[in-house]
Amino acid sequence: MLIAYIDESGHSRDPKSHFAGMGGLIADSADWERFTSDWSSALADAGIHDGELHMRHFAHSRGPFQGWTELKRRELMARLIDAIVNAKAIPVGCVVSLDDYNAAPELLQKFYKEPYFMAFQHVTRGASLQALPKEWPPKLETVSMVYAEQREFGATKPRDSKPNLKKGAANELWSAMKKLTVYGQWMGRFSTDSPKSCLPLQAADLFAYELVKEFQNILTKPENGMRWALKQILRLGGPKPLVQFYDAHEMIRIFLEATGQDHHASSVVNGLLTESWLRKIAIGDVLRARLNEVK
Repeated sequence: MLIAYIDESGHSRDPKSHFAGMGGLIADSADWERFTSDWSSALADAGIHDGELHMRHFAHSRGPFQGWTELKRRELMARLIDAIVNAKAIPVGCVVSLDDYNAAPELLQKFYKEPYFMAFQHVTRGASLQALPKEWPPKLETVSMVYAEQREFGATKPRDSKPNLKKGAANELWSAMKKLTVYGQWMGRFSTDSPKSCLPLQAADLFAYELVKEFQNILTKPENGMRWALKQILRLGGPKPLVQFYDAHEMIRIFLEATGQDHHASSVVNGLLTESWLRKIAIGDVLRARLNEVK
């Protein structure tokens, strides 16, 4: 049985953030069981006795990581990445430019509602596609999806089997995607959990953090190569890992296609679509070039 664990990084209302995103890791349940043992042992051996790693604390040497040497930090990160690699976890990620979202016309902001939901939809879709039939005759398989609890946007445990969910909540959006999309047939079960009690969500947090950090570095430190941890994770996704980036061009393209305006013969619309597709290809090329760069 395939299980996806999904967490977010960054927040649209954080004035210090230029990007927000979400990362998902998909693997077989048996591989996740081995992962949990490996991850737990790595934390325990490093003296993290409460069993929780949060990248906001680790990255800035806060909480249990305060006072750590760089060598100790690298040793722990190497073991954590080994646990992800050994689980053969397929990565699916999405990053949203908050600068472009906040500068977008009100029409676009209302259409997308919130960067969290933009990333949520892409990662959910990408996770479901991991259940595409790979043999003949095809066997229907689904992906169960576990999201890190996020009360602000409705990624919470339902109160009952038929919850009265608030409009726009993540679990309501997930249910609509399952019902209305082609890939909904591969969406298994929705659930939420806390990273403290569900260790694979800590790995998803690590991936989401590193992915958002990569786009931050492209913006502010382009001379720096892709960080080692992210390289190891993205390589699990093959030569073209499923990573979506929403800038102004991509937001416009998806809006035009979703509202049917891509069928209009308008030169303005055609020009916008062409420009956004070229931009999308270029961003993918940059990410893959940095992934394969040897330093």
